[in-house]
This record gives sequence, C-alpha cells and structure tokens, in this order.
Amino acid sequence: MSQVFSPAELKARALRRIAIVLQEHAEEGRAPHSRIFETLMPDPWIYVGVSRNGPGWREHIVPCAYLARECMREFREGRTLDEVCVLLDRYLGLAHISREERVHLDFKLKYRDRMPPSWVFGIGHPLGRLTEAGITIEAPSSGQIG
Repeated sequence: MSQVFSPAELKARALRRIAIVLQEHAEEGRAPHSRIFETLMPDPWIYVGVSRNGPGWREHIVPCAYLARECMREFREGRTLDEVCVLLDRYLGLAHISREERVHLDFKLKYRDRMPPSWVFGIGHPLGRLTEAGITIEAPSSGQIG
C-alpha cells in the first residue's frame, strides 16, 4: 500500500536515497556512475531555470561526477547522512543553457566535470560554475518545469 507524500517530502526522500547510495559506495571504495542522480531524482524537482540566451542543453549546475566525488569525500571525513543530504539539496540542480554556452563551459573553460579552481564545495554558490562562464540563469516562471 503506497502512501501519499508532498512534493517536498518526495524530494527529501530522493535526496536521502542518493546520499545512501553515495555513502555505501564511499564505504566500499568505489565510485558510482554519475547518472545515479538522474535515475533517482526527477528533473522537475531540481530545476532552477533557463539561461538568458535560451535553452538547448540540459546542464547540471554542479557536474554530477564532481558532486558524487565530493559527497563521498564528505562521508569519508565523517559527515552524516543528514549533512550530505543538505549538500545535495544545495548543489544538485538542473538548468537549461544554450548549446553555444555548453561548448564554452565544457570545452573552452574545461568545466565539464569540474568547478572553477577558486570554488569551494560546501561554501561556493551553487551557480558559481555557470556564473564564471558568463551564463545567467533566470528562475522558472510559475508552473514551468524542466
């Protein structure tokens, strides 16, 4: 028998599920596939907006491979499941950017799977990578989903 959950509860449950997977991978000393986020977290729950230059490319605000590595490091350093859930909630986001912006971000700046050198996990602004690339994200209008 299934229960009824609010959208906020569903997102919190998905964040916890992701954190558990990352914690277990950290304990086992292996890295998960970066697609784990897409499997466990529906896009609309983490959609933050669209570039001023329009859509064309689906982009995680913090690269998934980077986010997974950093969360696993946090677990190895003794962070709790709840603490990592807070980090995931802050940094797991999705925006739509133009294809030209994607080329600039991933290939010219080489930020495909990393953050800018001055950016610090746990402190840095979630949109820091996109901001550094000159990409401005506008919040979605009411009812708009990724």
